[in-house]
Amino acid sequence: MKVLGSLPLTGTHQLAAVLRELGLRTVQTPSNIALAHNHDALLDTPVFQSQWLKLIDKTYGAKFIFTTRNIDEWLDECQVFFTRSLEHLPQGKKNWIYQMRF
Repeated sequence: MKVLGSLPLTGTHQLAAVLRELGLRTVQTPSNIALAHNHDALLDTPVFQSQWLKLIDKTYGAKFIFTTRNIDEWLDECQVFFTRSLEHLPQGKKNWIYQMRF
């Protein structure tokens, strides 16, 4: 069984600390699906990509912990977080991200 956590900036750092305290091998913002094999708990994006969810649940069975917070506060913090993150990217990557359409 795997434990999957919620989106970034919703208390997942604290959740990760608790899961580690309980003895679960925990990774935040896993870079690839292969990390699921070596960890008991996966938190943050891209855990919530639908293909990951389906594969992890089908392969291991999964329990989901959904953390929440006030949407306006969360969106404000996301804007600050991602703006700061973009400052450290090379210009070519920034251009690629700015051209993405969601």
